[in-house]
Amino acid sequence: MVLQAMDLYVVKYVVPLGGKSSSVAITTLLSFVLVAPLMEHYGRKMAHLSLVILNIIANVTFYLANDLTTLIVARLILGIPTGAALVLNAIIIAEFTSPKIRGVLLNAKTCSIGFGAGYAHVLGLFFDRRTLVLLGLILPALWLFISITWPESPAWLARKGQYERCEKNFNWLRGEGPRAQKELHALIQAEMQRRTVKMSKNTSQSFSKKTKKILTIFTRQDFLKPFWVMIHVFIIMEACGRHLFPTYAIKIVTAFTGGQSTLYYVVGLDLVIFGTSVLACTVVHMFKRRTLLFSTETKDKTLQEIEEYFTVDENKELLVRNAEKPLPANNEI
Repeated sequence: MVLQAMDLYVVKYVVPLGGKSSSVAITTLLSFVLVAPLMEHYGRKMAHLSLVILNIIANVTFYLANDLTTLIVARLILGIPTGAALVLNAIIIAEFTSPKIRGVLLNAKTCSIGFGAGYAHVLGLFFDRRTLVLLGLILPALWLFISITWPESPAWLARKGQYERCEKNFNWLRGEGPRAQKELHALIQAEMQRRTVKMSKNTSQSFSKKTKKILTIFTRQDFLKPFWVMIHVFIIMEACGRHLFPTYAIKIVTAFTGGQSTLYYVVGLDLVIFGTSVLACTVVHMFKRRTLLFSTETKDKTLQEIEEYFTVDENKELLVRNAEKPLPANNEI
């Protein structure tokens, strides 16, 4: 997370914006495909450890970079843990924690991203990029140590038929309370039933029948309903600038400030994002998800209309001209 934020400092102040700074998207998309078989065959713990190691390798590559090619290579390496972590972290939270606190922990993940961005930007005010990388290695190293102490996911162990280890790890993670034990027994029973059904249907099938069976899954209601819900949620999230604004934060702020003390304003925005993320951890525990979705969407649209009303035409033209100016390679902070 610190390394993601440090990208803004390194790439946007060392090299011009463009295709080079978006190279991370290539391996990010690839990681979405690779993380699923990695989790399925080697477990959640090994998958998470591999992502942490790749994050550290990307840090070291950034530190050793003396040219643009090495910087791009570092960003390509960074794309793998960046994309895979989006999927893996959500699964780990769902399988390791109680349903009561899952929503809070998912929002805490957003808080950590805001903290990492602010951490990197504040350090960027006082240190050069190589020192910033060394300081950024502290969190991945701590992350690696914590990951080593984890047990394996009980859900993955149950899926592999290792029920004794599943029960041991589940009790270590969740305790031996009545609700936890009820969930554990339901998990083991469901996996036993799934394996029994799979063994009873373990007959050789042609490639066309297997393909047809897989395609049938994508037409079932239990797949289509959550799929379309998540599509709409992601559209709303991206329309609010969830990933667009952090990527082009410096360019957007430069359009408003004219390039004066840009990084100080970005640090201020990081504090706002972190504060609202902490607030969201509390709010999500108090209200239903549906209520939050509709209320926040209405609020965002209202603020957008107010901003559009009070922004005069002259200021709009000025913002457009400033936004279209490319950032120089040696941009002054």
